Amino acid sequence: TYLGKINRPYMSARFEKIENKDIAVVSVTKSPHPVYVKCEGKKEEFYFRSGNSSQTLEISEAAQYIKEHWPDLR
Repeated sequence: TYLGKINRPYMSARFEKIENKDIAVVSVTKSPHPVYVKCEGKKEEFYFRSGNSSQTLEISEAAQYIKEHWPDLR
């Protein structure tokens, strides 16, 4: 919902039981375009992965990141 319907093909989730606990396994493939997060009542945000965490970027930083990671976008 927060990432948009057009981005569903790049994500999948399944549940496995490990040591009697339900574990969610989420798989994500690289998108050919930037993906923005839109939460209810909030403005859109752009995140990128840095190690094992997600970081938000200011607009100018996001523009540079997008330019470097999707150079063919027009």
